[in-house]
Formats: sequence, structure tokens, C-alpha cells
Amino acid sequence: MNFQDKLKTLGDIKASTIQGKDVEFIGKDFIPMAKDSYNLLTGQGGSGKSYIALQMIVREARKGKRCLAWSTEDGAGTTKHRLEIICDKILKTTEAQKNFIMSKIDILDLNFVHRFVEKI
Repeated sequence: MNFQDKLKTLGDIKASTIQGKDVEFIGKDFIPMAKDSYNLLTGQGGSGKSYIALQMIVREARKGKRCLAWSTEDGAGTTKHRLEIICDKILKTTEAQKNFIMSKIDILDLNFVHRFVEKI
């Protein structure tokens, strides 16, 4: 069976024939993403992937949601600094708002993972 024949066995995949479903989105005020889904930001180094992800985190934390910022490249101090820049310069939050946002965000980095592994 060739590739085209195998593809036909999968059924219709045209967008016009697929039944849609209601999806709940988070981040509607910035970058809407389907709730309870996995999303991937890709791009070259230095293109702003981390800042976009952190902005999404800050915007959800501002609504009172608990968030996790997990960086496999930057240390926790660098991640916190970036979060503060987003609060101060991009969203222009008050100090009280920034403190509230920061209280909703947990930061994990590779140092945390290494310390965790050493304990188990």
C-alpha cells in the first residue's frame, strides 16, 4: 500500500469536514491557548521565547492563578528578574500588584532539580 492509500485509511482530515468542539481558552488577553493542552514555543536563541512564556505566566498570575516558571537554561534569579521587568516595564504594575503576582509564581531551575535529586 502506498502512502496515499495509507492516508486515505485515516479518514477525512479536511478542516471543512471535521466537527468542531467548544474549547476553553486561557490567556485570551494576550496569546489564547487551549486550556489543558500542551503548547510549544519554538524559535532561534534570543528570539524572545522565554519572555513570551513569562508574560503569559505573569498575566495568568495577575488573575490569581498559581503558576510555575520552569527554566532549563536560566537560574531562578534571572527568571525572577525577567518577571520583574515584565511587571514594571511592560505591564506597568504597582508594587502591590507586582508582589501579588510574584506570590502566585513558583520558579524552578536546574539547580532546584539537582538539589531535589541529591535528596532522594
